[in-house]
Amino acid sequence: MTILAPDERFVHRPLSTKEPFDPDPALTRPLGLLVAAAGATLRRGRLAEVRPDSRSVVTGDGETIGYDTLIVAVGARTVPALGPPAITFSGASDAAAVREMVDDVARTALAGRDVALAFVVPPGPGWDLPAYELSLASAHALELAGATPLARVLLVTPERRPLEIMGDVPSDAVAKDLAAARVEFVPDADVRDYDGAELHAAAGRRIHADRVVALPHFTGPGIAGLPRDPQGFVPATWTDSRVPGLERVFVIGDAGGFPVKQGGLACQQAQLAAHAICVALGIESDLEAWEPALRVALWNGEGHRYMRVDLGGGHSESVGVTSDREELWTPGEKIAGRFLPGLLDGSGRESLIDWAPRPPHDIDAV
Repeated sequence: MTILAPDERFVHRPLSTKEPFDPDPALTRPLGLLVAAAGATLRRGRLAEVRPDSRSVVTGDGETIGYDTLIVAVGARTVPALGPPAITFSGASDAAAVREMVDDVARTALAGRDVALAFVVPPGPGWDLPAYELSLASAHALELAGATPLARVLLVTPERRPLEIMGDVPSDAVAKDLAAARVEFVPDADVRDYDGAELHAAAGRRIHADRVVALPHFTGPGIAGLPRDPQGFVPATWTDSRVPGLERVFVIGDAGGFPVKQGGLACQQAQLAAHAICVALGIESDLEAWEPALRVALWNGEGHRYMRVDLGGGHSESVGVTSDREELWTPGEKIAGRFLPGLLDGSGRESLIDWAPRPPHDIDAV
């Protein structure tokens, strides 16, 4: 196995929402050590082109590398959804700007002036959770600073209800969490622009906001030689993550066409690809049993709410299950993956992820 990657360090991006509020930085690890622990070889470089006819790839430096099987996991491209004076939160590099804005909101409120801080989820493919975590953590920080109620926090989203993809039960629980934290949920808002005083949404809707943090738009990676859908993402089969029309080429994670860009789903897609490769090589594999599920640990500035929903439906968990007192998988990491948590903590242990878990005694479920 050879891993082609442009960076020296692995950054655990799901933890980046904590950085504006927590002095400990997001988890990073030397990529070379992780690759070696997985039994692979690391080569520095960026994927520029795939040449399926010759089963080779070309790097940004013009180097050609041959392959028997190729897994593309280059992620999506992000572009700002709103221009200045809104700021875009794409990860840990934007943490300082978010913290500065929250502190500015606190100072304004403590000076006796009303001020509204809005976190905006743009329409289109992506993952909404960072906006929920940032809004809840910001509300918590503003309360600790004594800045409420003059400092208002809004969560503006095209969703009809909070985290609706997680199902009825988690959505209801998150709605209560938002209300308890005094975060105003603004649904059905397809935001297109911000003028410094109002968010401009579809159908002429206007939403007052003095400060704005927006999640980015996601677009496909645009790798030459790979097919792409109208938004630039690489299509993949649902059952094994193969790229249709290309022999022994797989795509996992944000680069693929599935609209939810979530790390736990990427781990599941990687498992499908690994199983398909094992089968092709005549290697016995226990990776086949799989039902797509979202496993989410929502951080609120103090603790976590754990949620799970089966995306395929047809099971008792398809309405969603949630708990703010008990993990729904072990270890209860931000990304629920069979191998990744053990690789990151150095233990090498496989995670205990039950594909059809029995709800614990204190779970909220239907």
